[in-house]
Amino acid sequence: MKKKYHYFTPDTHRNSNGSSFEDAIDEYLENERPVPVSRTINQITQQDIFFTFSDELMEKYKRDEKRHLYKRDENHVRKAYEVTLKYGFRGFSSGGKNGIFYMRRQDTPLLEDLDRLVKKHKKYIIEDLAIEEKQLDDLKPVKIVWHSPNGERIAGTFNESNNRIIFLGFVNY
Repeated sequence: MKKKYHYFTPDTHRNSNGSSFEDAIDEYLENERPVPVSRTINQITQQDIFFTFSDELMEKYKRDEKRHLYKRDENHVRKAYEVTLKYGFRGFSSGGKNGIFYMRRQDTPLLEDLDRLVKKHKKYIIEDLAIEEKQLDDLKPVKIVWHSPNGERIAGTFNESNNRIIFLGFVNY
């Protein structure tokens, strides 16, 4: 019998204290399951948005979780993940809020870093967001905003036609 996989939602994350997502990352990194897909809400349209993390972010999540448990360091990937589940997509930022936001033209340093990440992960983006290479320019740049005094964000690309986001890596102002 084929194993059935579910989306990770705020409820599943809260009820498992994050352990089911961590287990799914382990299984994925060991090639025992497909990429873990999480579901949150688009606060503008009230539709579901599905998102994934790059392999690098998932590996960092696991490394940071070990450091967090033993040294009390904050796991920035976990914090960003929890904010994403809790607040969802919120459009353009007006400041002082957490969640997923479009990047603005003024986010030049973030956009430059995102361009580098898109080039690095192009094949993975095309596969994950179910697009063709010529559609890469149609993707919207997004960022996860959480309380991070050093201006650190996680950046990704948003395919609005299928409500799917892939987060690629850390960027900084």
